[in-house]
Amino acid sequence: MKSLRTTTIAGEITTGGTSQQIAERNPRRDLLMLLNPEGEEGHLCYNFGDDAAVGETMSLGPGQWVMFDEKCGVPGESVHVTASDTDHAFVLLLDQRGDIE
Repeated sequence: MKSLRTTTIAGEITTGGTSQQIAERNPRRDLLMLLNPEGEEGHLCYNFGDDAAVGETMSLGPGQWVMFDEKCGVPGESVHVTASDTDHAFVLLLDQRGDIE
């Protein structure tokens, strides 16, 4: 049976308008889910493999999420986020199957 290694990364944008990397590159990911929590007032912008930029990269409105879980369809690049406001919350869920136990 394969084990799962699930990691939850919850944090905040440290400086509004400045991209920050929240996950390293990992081509073995089986799941990637990013959430812009309800209660946030602006968009959470994200990008894979390069800096995120407000108004230029993909974004999620308050309460929205994006999930990649299809075999060969989960981004393995580093994950970058930003928002216009400082202290904007985000939640990232990553999963990777482990070796047979």
